[in-house]
Amino acid sequence: MADPAPQLPKTKRRARWPYLLAAAAVLAVISIKWLVPIAMEQRALAVIRAECPDVGIENSSAPPPAPPTVITGFRSLRATLAMSIWKPTNLHAEYVGPDFLREWTGHEFLRVRTIEGSANDLRPAADQLRWLQDVVDVELYSVYDDDIEYVRHYTNLESLTLNTEITDTGQPCITDAGISRLNSLFELRSLNLRDAHISGRGFATLSELDQLEELDLTHTQLTDDGLDHVCELSGLKSLQFAGTRVTDDGLVHLKNLPRLESLMLLGLPITDNGLKHLSDLKQLKTLSLLETKVTDAGLPYLLTLDNLEDLDLSETKVTLDGVRQLHVLHNLRRLRLGGFGMTDAQRGEFQQALPGCKVTRY
Repeated sequence: MADPAPQLPKTKRRARWPYLLAAAAVLAVISIKWLVPIAMEQRALAVIRAECPDVGIENSSAPPPAPPTVITGFRSLRATLAMSIWKPTNLHAEYVGPDFLREWTGHEFLRVRTIEGSANDLRPAADQLRWLQDVVDVELYSVYDDDIEYVRHYTNLESLTLNTEITDTGQPCITDAGISRLNSLFELRSLNLRDAHISGRGFATLSELDQLEELDLTHTQLTDDGLDHVCELSGLKSLQFAGTRVTDDGLVHLKNLPRLESLMLLGLPITDNGLKHLSDLKQLKTLSLLETKVTDAGLPYLLTLDNLEDLDLSETKVTLDGVRQLHVLHNLRRLRLGGFGMTDAQRGEFQQALPGCKVTRY
């Protein structure tokens, strides 16, 4: 009779338990950190498909669609043009995992990266949108404060555009209450809040997003005090606040933005006194003074901006004689002089004085 197989001593069998427990712990961490979020996202996508019929889910890693068929007849052409103008709400996703897993299971596990379209279309599944944890780009219109509740969970978000509107009762859709929910988006690089009804408290919230590089506050309630908060974002490279309440005095805060490359001041009551606060923005490349009250007397403040490439002086009080001062801006590549009544001969003169610069009316 064969001898029985030797068995490990109990002490050695016990010694395996720490390794088994460690392996189980690693598997648990993988499950919590990777598998569970993927499962929750797939469930959320299933609910969105069922509850939001006007929302499309596109797999950006899938093969491109077949080319369109040849259009014949005016009716077909009109329908095609209408479809090209109307852009539906879409979630742009990519496939997660190796190809063999997709072939083996027969399912595609998708990870949403971009959301664009109408917030109205997404509201039926608003409670599920928070599970789309890998979203990096959101562009929504018809946004209300409550819609920002799910956006605040997108901690990997890099670009956010929230287009608002006025309700039937005359109340704004985005207020300080909604903006306060953005304070968790620490990876945000670009933010567009045009037409949002933001006051001092809202601008204070924005000052906490210290990774921001691009900010558009056009037609908001921005004042000089609000700009003080905004200019705490020392990493800003692009700033727009056209159609706001900022005055000459408020521009003094721009000195805190040493990296600023693009500044849009169009439509503001800015005068020559305000331009003196721009002379320290040595990295500035693009400047729009369209429809401001700037005159020839303010142009010397711009002559220290050696990196300036694009300057818009359209509809200002600057004269053609004043424009001749700009010949020292050797890096200027485009100069807009709309509303100057400039003749072709005068335009040719400026082109000669500014070699390499394209002089246009607008």
